[in-house]
Amino acid sequence: MRWSLDAPLSQYTCAAMQCGGPIALLHGDGSARGARMRIFTGGGVPLSAWEWDYGRVRKLGWTPSSELACVLESGRVLLWSLHGARLAEFGLGAACEQQGVLQCEMLSDGLVALTAAFQLVALLSFTSRKIVGLADARLASPPCALACLERTAHERTARCPEVLLATASRTILRVDETDVEDQLLVSGPFVKLAPSPNGNFLAAFSASGSLLVFSSDFSRNLSEFETKSERPPRQLVWCGGDSLLLGWDRLLVMVGPYGDCVKYFHDSPLLLLPELDCVRIVSAQETELLQRVPAETEAIFKPGSLSAAARLLEASEAFAQRSPRSDELLRSVGDELLPAIQVCLRAAHFELSTPVQQQLLRAASFGKVYADGSESAEFIKACKQLRVLNALRAPEVGMMITWAQYELIGPRRVLYRLLAQHQHLLAHRIASYLRLPRMAPVITHHWGCAKIHAAPPSVSDEALVGALMPKLRGCTGVALAEVAAEAHRVGRRGLATLLLEHETSAARQVPLLLRMDELPLALRKAVSSADTELMQLVILHAKAALPMDAFFNLLLPHAEARRLFVSFCEARDGDLLKSFYYHADLPLDAAAIAIKEAYRAAGWSERMRALTIALQFFTHTSASKEPTSALYAKQLDEQIRLLEVQRRLEAETHGAPPPPGAPPPAASALFRFVDTPLNETIYKCFCYNKTDVAEQLRSDFKVPEKRWWLLKVRGLAHAHAWAALWDACPKRPPVIGFKPFAEACIAQKKFDEAARYALKLAPADAVTTLLRIGNVDAARSVAVSVREKQPELLSTVNAHVEKARS
Repeated sequence: MRWSLDAPLSQYTCAAMQCGGPIALLHGDGSARGARMRIFTGGGVPLSAWEWDYGRVRKLGWTPSSELACVLESGRVLLWSLHGARLAEFGLGAACEQQGVLQCEMLSDGLVALTAAFQLVALLSFTSRKIVGLADARLASPPCALACLERTAHERTARCPEVLLATASRTILRVDETDVEDQLLVSGPFVKLAPSPNGNFLAAFSASGSLLVFSSDFSRNLSEFETKSERPPRQLVWCGGDSLLLGWDRLLVMVGPYGDCVKYFHDSPLLLLPELDCVRIVSAQETELLQRVPAETEAIFKPGSLSAAARLLEASEAFAQRSPRSDELLRSVGDELLPAIQVCLRAAHFELSTPVQQQLLRAASFGKVYADGSESAEFIKACKQLRVLNALRAPEVGMMITWAQYELIGPRRVLYRLLAQHQHLLAHRIASYLRLPRMAPVITHHWGCAKIHAAPPSVSDEALVGALMPKLRGCTGVALAEVAAEAHRVGRRGLATLLLEHETSAARQVPLLLRMDELPLALRKAVSSADTELMQLVILHAKAALPMDAFFNLLLPHAEARRLFVSFCEARDGDLLKSFYYHADLPLDAAAIAIKEAYRAAGWSERMRALTIALQFFTHTSASKEPTSALYAKQLDEQIRLLEVQRRLEAETHGAPPPPGAPPPAASALFRFVDTPLNETIYKCFCYNKTDVAEQLRSDFKVPEKRWWLLKVRGLAHAHAWAALWDACPKRPPVIGFKPFAEACIAQKKFDEAARYALKLAPADAVTTLLRIGNVDAARSVAVSVREKQPELLSTVNAHVEKARS
């Protein structure tokens, strides 16, 4: 161990990460002044240290994401990184914070806390931080011991753990979310409880000095061992799944499944750190692994062993010594050669000594020459795994991990642990060696962030970028924007901006630039990317963050952003669009928006106000800048005056019946006059006997005479005002002639009236019109009167008569 401790290990509160991970040490329980929290690798290399002034600690543990969890007496939980950065703080619920935490036990991803009022609370996950209260055990005094039985991986996501409480009444209570079950034991009280790693057994140390092992459902008492100790052990842990290790200050006692025991004596206090398949025994000077000898190792190295693997190993050593006995030993293996090779490979996996590993691998390599070659892939895999394991076990790395543990967590989690310890070079080499290309950008990204954190303020941003970019650019898949985000988080804004200049993805650049309040640069990058969604993101962010004038000035240089903003405002916010047009000195566009709003308005006053605003925009626009502004102003002024007249006509004709000859109004028509064109308004004035208003409109809007006569004739005809129509008919032909008069009467099926006007037409037109309405006599009379000049008219009348008879 490479650490230097100020006190014996027995005076520290300790937490060790599983599978050879880092060790956290806190002097005492953190309540004394000057206490320090220190984190070391498994080999004792210091990773971080800081002053502890956060109160008494009830439990230390590690989360699945390699964060140190500190459960305080106050009911709060603090999460720290391996390098002393405070990551999060949260509470365990109102009950814990009010009553305080009395005891606590860590789970693989969560914890169980016992409050001072003897209530149990479970944190199911450090990620989701879901807190659940367990059933009330109705304790009258603190429990003598507390332990947790973890659920399986499937059950853990949905159910709470089961908690075992050893009470002063010599029994054990089993508590879950809904129920409390007394196991009715009489051999207690138990001062230590230790569930086995597989959850099948429970070890309990009684106050009388007995070690008992129960099945996890307490249906069987499997064994009992008398230690004859007057005081309980400091630690009680499982060594694998079939033996127990009891630790006093300098004495270790290992108890086997059949009551046998082995004693180990040490010169200093120890820490017992249980693992999946062994126990890490940590002293101030060294770390040892205590585990059951694997069957493969025993088959080879047990004295006098005659197994095939042992003979293969002996044959390999004889061959290395150029002994002829090698051939005899190899022949004796016979058909067991392939199993012997596999046993040697597995034994090499389990072995911690590099020379012994090499000895076993040489034996496997020697044997596979005489085999069918099917073991080559397995041999290569074993060599790779052993090289990785040996690199992890190096003292400067300090990850004392066994092959079974490595298989459990996998190479990727090993690499993440190395990154947490800032062993970037080793992680990179292992990822490259094991051919894990997806880990390369992860490692490079973590290296870049760590370098930014470690860089002192005296190092300039330009120098730091120069050190980072060769490796960041040389690794495919590294998101430079994420590295820049880390630089921004630590307060190096200039460095973040420089890194973003090298980022090629605008989708990564723009969100970070927005968080940095670099709005002009963010909009420039979004526009250059031609990504509509990115432009929308920047526009909405800038709209909320900037004053209106500054926001408009930001948009003006970018035509694409302006168009997108206009589309947005046309659908949602017309007032903002008018303000933008006015700010951008685009009064005609602002007037167009006002006109659209006018005709969408529900009320009359809102419409007229919007039209007046549009008129002001047109009026105040200089003719030199917009030559059409005067024309638009004149047209809009006429429209406003027409609307006023239509509004008055609407009120005057309210409730009046429709004209008898007029076509029925459309189903969607809301008004008689409002929103109708000028021609339609004049026509309806004659329909509703508003001749004076029609005359006024003719004068005000300078209606052409021909159009005027057409509208008047049609309107009087639809109103069935035949006398007024006849009186309006001049003695001399008007500009439209007399034919529209006749046609209007025919449309209303007033044939007598139509005949009166037909007689004023030219002979040919008169004959044709009279024949259409069936007045043959009048038509013949007209034809006879002009038969000398137009004899064909009489022929036309006669032909019409003959056709009618036939």
